[in-house]
Amino acid sequence: MTNIKFEGILYEINRWLILKLPRNISEQLPTRGLVLATGTLNQASINFPFEPDGNGGHFYKLDDTNLDMKTLKAGDHVTVVFSLSKDGFEPPLPKDVETMLLNEGLMAFWETLTVKARWEWIRWIRSTNNPETRKKRIGVAYSKMNHGSRRPCCFNTNQCTDTSVAKTGVLDLPKIEISSVL
Repeated sequence: MTNIKFEGILYEINRWLILKLPRNISEQLPTRGLVLATGTLNQASINFPFEPDGNGGHFYKLDDTNLDMKTLKAGDHVTVVFSLSKDGFEPPLPKDVETMLLNEGLMAFWETLTVKARWEWIRWIRSTNNPETRKKRIGVAYSKMNHGSRRPCCFNTNQCTDTSVAKTGVLDLPKIEISSVL
C-alpha cells in the first residue's frame, strides 16, 4: 500500500484526543480489526495503531509519545500521511501483564509471538473496566500461554477494546449537534 493522506478533526473523549479515520480511508485498510501503520500527523513521525471503532471504521488515540499535546485540542484539523507498517511495532506492555510474564517465566515465550499476537493478548486483557475481570484474564492468559497458546480466543477483534474511550465495544464519539439557521 502506498502512502495515504487525509485531513481529519480531533475529538475529545474522556480527556483523550481521538482522530477518527474517514470512512473511505478505513475502507482501504486490509481489516476491520487493528491495523498498524507508520507516518506523520502534522509532520510529526508517528506509529499508528489504528484501532477498530466497533462500527467498521478505525481511530487513533493520540498520546504524547511523539506529539506536543499542549498544542493540540478537540476541534483542531490535522493532516495525516501513513502507510501500512510492514513489520509492525510493539504494543505498550502494561505493568500487570509484564509482571505476570516475568514472574511466571513466560517472557521468552512472549518474545516468540508475532507482534500482531502480542497486540491481540493486550487488547483482550484491557477490554474490561472491571479490575477483577482483568485479573482473571491475566490468569487465563498465563494458563493459555503456559500451555502453548499463541493467541487469545473468543473475542471480537473488530470491536474497540480501549475502555477509556468505549464502554460497549463501540467508540464513544460525541454527538455533533447541528444547529439550524433561521
